[in-house]
Amino acid sequence: MILDLIKNVCEENKDNIFYKINSDYITYGDLWKKANELASRIPSSYKGPIVVYGNKEKEVLVAFVACLLSGNEYISINYEIPENRILKI
Repeated sequence: MILDLIKNVCEENKDNIFYKINSDYITYGDLWKKANELASRIPSSYKGPIVVYGNKEKEVLVAFVACLLSGNEYISINYEIPENRILKI
């Protein structure tokens, strides 16, 4: 299962940088920890798509893993696309 692979990689590389843009970064360990924290805040009774509005922030990656952990679909919407396209989604 994909979550097992992600978990194993995060645990084996917990102190290594997973993602870095400019001076902002997140380690594998922090990715796994923050994704689990976010997933625990998604009501277990909710099963449906979760829209994540962002671009290249580390939080977008955390949200993606949290959606996997919670069993929900992930829909990424880049805030750099024109508003009229966002409204159609």
